[in-house]
Amino acid sequence: IISGSACYIGNDTGPLHLANFLGKPVLGIYTYYSKEIYGAVYGSSNYSVQNPKSIDEIKNEIDKMITRSTKI
Repeated sequence: IISGSACYIGNDTGPLHLANFLGKPVLGIYTYYSKEIYGAVYGSSNYSVQNPKSIDEIKNEIDKMITRSTKI
């Protein structure tokens, strides 16, 4: 499922890191743990939000991910 996906959006779990390792753009949503310590590390299509206060913070990162992936 992950290898056939265009990207991964979700909390910091195993699937986020698997998608990142497979070269998929990822957006990690972090609440408790630090995105700097536990975030995705492979490639340059890694996006994250730490303790989002509104859905707009997440939407802004999704917009960045879409804009960048359409330029490639």
